[in-house]
Amino acid sequence: MLAQSVLAKVDAVGGYAISHSFDRHSGSRPLAGLVSSFDDLCVLIRERRSDAERAAVASRLVSELDADLPALARVLPSLSDICPTVLVPRVDDGRVDIVADLNLSSVSFLIQRFVRAVSSASNPVMLCLDDLQYCGSGAVLSVVESVLTDERCCLLFVGCYRSNEVGEGHAVVSMMHGLMTTGTMTTKLSLEG
Repeated sequence: MLAQSVLAKVDAVGGYAISHSFDRHSGSRPLAGLVSSFDDLCVLIRERRSDAERAAVASRLVSELDADLPALARVLPSLSDICPTVLVPRVDDGRVDIVADLNLSSVSFLIQRFVRAVSSASNPVMLCLDDLQYCGSGAVLSVVESVLTDERCCLLFVGCYRSNEVGEGHAVVSMMHGLMTTGTMTTKLSLEG
């Protein structure tokens, strides 16, 4: 409920709120849920922005990603809603899970640059990930951490997890320590009952 109230406020100021909830079965493809949230962001931009505003976002994407834009379009199929002229290379080997074909640093690099191009102080992005205790080995949180520590990204991250299912060695705890080490502003709230 707390996260939902923040989502509404971000929406009211012209920002974009995206979310994903992990479950016990997310461990086999944890990045898929995160990437799907950013794909939803492309749809939000298309629905809420005028043609001129979308053209400005497309221009920033081309400037930020340049030759990597087709790779991002393979990861985020709805990117064509913002940049209809981007050419996505065809893959005819029958593979559907493009995210699984990329290594973690490639996904992280593409998402980070995407957020740089689409977020700003007037159009911040809020990412809410629920049930982080099921997010897997830490790949998801590694991508989130790379975006949060990039000063050119305007991202508010809300991560929710059940503390009784997260121990000291869990990826959530490691990410929080990493963020504090880099000086990234963090706030931890513990809600009981």
